[in-house]
Amino acid sequence: MEYDTERFELLSGGGESERFRVTLLDRGEVVGRYSFSCRESASGSVELTWTRLP
Repeated sequence: MEYDTERFELLSGGGESERFRVTLLDRGEVVGRYSFSCRESASGSVELTWTRLP
C-alpha cells in the first residue's frame, strides 16, 4: 500500500513534538486519511496518537 506523509504542525511542550497527516493509497485511490502526533519527552520516550480524518 502506498502512502503520502506531510508534516504540518510543530507542537508546543518541548522536545520533538510534531503533527503529521498521512494519506493511504491503493492503486492511486485514497483509502484512508489520518492525523498523528509524535511527542518525545525529556526522558526520550515517544508517544504517538492517531486520529482518523473524514
